[in-house]
Amino acid sequence: MNKITIYTCAWKRPRILDITLENWTNLKPKPHIVVCGSQGDGCQEIAEKWNCDYFQRPNKPLGNKFNESARRAKDTADYYMIMGSDDLMSQKMWDFYQNYEGDFLGLRDYYFYEMKTGRLVFWQGYPEIQRGQAKHSKHGRPIGAAKMLSHKAMTAIGWEPFKPDRDVSLDHDVDNKIIKTGLKMDCLKHEEVGGMSLDLKSGFNMHSFKVFPNSISLNSLKINELAPDLRMLIDVFNERK
Repeated sequence: MNKITIYTCAWKRPRILDITLENWTNLKPKPHIVVCGSQGDGCQEIAEKWNCDYFQRPNKPLGNKFNESARRAKDTADYYMIMGSDDLMSQKMWDFYQNYEGDFLGLRDYYFYEMKTGRLVFWQGYPEIQRGQAKHSKHGRPIGAAKMLSHKAMTAIGWEPFKPDRDVSLDHDVDNKIIKTGLKMDCLKHEEVGGMSLDLKSGFNMHSFKVFPNSISLNSLKINELAPDLRMLIDVFNERK
C-alpha cells in the first residue's frame, strides 16, 4: 500500500478549504497533507485545525507557489499527489491510488459540483486525437487535478512540477516534463478507477462550463451512487451556512 502525500495551494476560500481538508483527513489511511497559503487569506486557521503541514508564500506566481509546496512535501511519502484546494476524493478512489504501482497516474475526466445551485456536471475530458497529430497537444491528456507522481518521477523533474513564473494554465506543465523524462503516463477514466473526484465550484471560483467542451449535466443524486461519503460532506457544508 502506497504512502501518499497530498499537496495543495489555498487562497481566500477558507470555507471551501475546510470541507476539502475534512475530506482528505477522513481518508483511510490518512495522507500527509501540505498546504501553502498566503498571508491574510484566512486559510492558516483551517489548515491548523486539521493538523496539516502549513506554510505561506505569495499567491503569485502560482506556479512557484505550487513548486514550493512540492519541495515542502519532499521525502515524506512514496507518492505525491497534486490537488486543488477545492477538490474532493472518495474513499473508493483513494483505495485505487494506494494500490497504484507506476510512476504517473492522472484522470481523463472529472466531476464538478456547483455549491450555489446544486448542479452536477461531468466533464468527459479532452477528446482523443488521431495518431500523428502534435504529441504535445492537450487533447487526450489528463485533466489538471488528482495527478500523482512517484518519488522517482518527482526526482526526475527536480521537484518542480510547474513553470515557476506561470499564473494560469498550469494543467499540462507536469505532463510535458514527464514526457521528456521518458517515464510512462497512466491516464485513466473514472469508470476504470472507480469512485469519484469532485471539484467544488463556489461563487469565487465559478466560471462558465463552456470552457469544458464535452461536458454534460447530471442529476446530483449521482453523487449518492458513486460517493456517499462526499454527499454527506456536502450536506454538512450546506448546513453550516
